[in-house]
Amino acid sequence: MENNHTLQRYRFGLEMKKLLALLLFLPALAWAQCNPFAAQQVLTASGLNTALSAACITSGTINSAVIGGTTAAAGSFTTLSASGAVSGTGFSTYLASPPAIGGTAAAAGSFTTLSASSTVSGTGFSTYLASPPAIGTTAAAAGKFTTLQGTSLAHLKYNNTSAQSIPNNAYTTVTGWTSVFDANSNFAASTGIFTAPATANYRISCQMNWTSLSAGAVVAAGLFIGAVGSPDSASYTPTTTATTNFVQVNATMSLTSGNTVACKAFQNNGAAAALSSIAPQVQISIDQLP
Repeated sequence: MENNHTLQRYRFGLEMKKLLALLLFLPALAWAQCNPFAAQQVLTASGLNTALSAACITSGTINSAVIGGTTAAAGSFTTLSASGAVSGTGFSTYLASPPAIGGTAAAAGSFTTLSASSTVSGTGFSTYLASPPAIGTTAAAAGKFTTLQGTSLAHLKYNNTSAQSIPNNAYTTVTGWTSVFDANSNFAASTGIFTAPATANYRISCQMNWTSLSAGAVVAAGLFIGAVGSPDSASYTPTTTATTNFVQVNATMSLTSGNTVACKAFQNNGAAAALSSIAPQVQISIDQLP
């Protein structure tokens, strides 16, 4: 009988050591919520084992202890941070198909690269695109544009080497120009039409040359505001040789924003005659005056 009591006391002592060790390691066990003991209740080995197998921690901190080291289980955290790599099937699966950002509640986000596979819309984008920041204001970068136009004064020069055929006795718009420079892309090279970017005065010079006219004909270069009508400014000269027949018109024109100007060639040689194909014998230059 004495041996039995001794064995029971020994076992009880072991269980108490387990409990004390747990209390020292986890000072914030919530016994009232997890495994309550009634006042004056006799502690048994079975009760202690139950408490130890279902401990509940509601406050305090756990340092240097691995959570889920041997048996993984679900966990909920208000804030989760990592000082090293985060890995695992769960993370890989989640990141492979993450939820929509701002799907239910919009929030700010920062991205190194942002791309879209379909239409991008929303008030934020509309507002941003309506008044975008200057491109290259702080750091220059490459850019591609379908049309590039500035807000500075118009300054341009174009040559023409197309050897365009000018019909007899009719003013004809010269087309197919090649840019030497054009500050704001105000001249349409294919059509030969200049569009005034602002209401202002413009100094315009247009030069023509034919290399296959007979002497005694008349050649002219005319500046036309609008597509039709008589020239608003023109210069005429009789042909003197069969190889060099220059004519140049120079004018300062008062234009309203949106007005169009074309330089037209005229000759009355009796048949169609081609302009020179040698640059810069056929040229136009336009400068907006401040």
